[in-house]
Amino acid sequence: MIQNETSPPNKFLSESITDLSESKELLLHQLNLHRIDELQKRDDIENTWKSCCLRTDRRAVIFFSQLSISITVMGFCCVQLVRLENCEAQSLYSGLLSLVIGIHLPQPKIKK
Repeated sequence: MIQNETSPPNKFLSESITDLSESKELLLHQLNLHRIDELQKRDDIENTWKSCCLRTDRRAVIFFSQLSISITVMGFCCVQLVRLENCEAQSLYSGLLSLVIGIHLPQPKIKK
């Protein structure tokens, strides 16, 4: 008889502990979703440029402007290297071309 009297409270305790752990997990999940939303909003604010009629991604604008300037400089240097016949005048354009290529190429790494 003692076992029958103690078994219902133990069962109730185990069910309530399970319910509490599930509600705790649900609460933690909701808090994490809220934090993720805040981080995404902060990231959107930091990486967005706005003007009166335009909204752009800051990283894309910087990347494409750097790319277009580099291509323009490289094209100009190649045209000048082909067009000029004086070797002293070509040294400026070959150095500038090497600089732009060196900026865009990654450094070589030796893996051990």
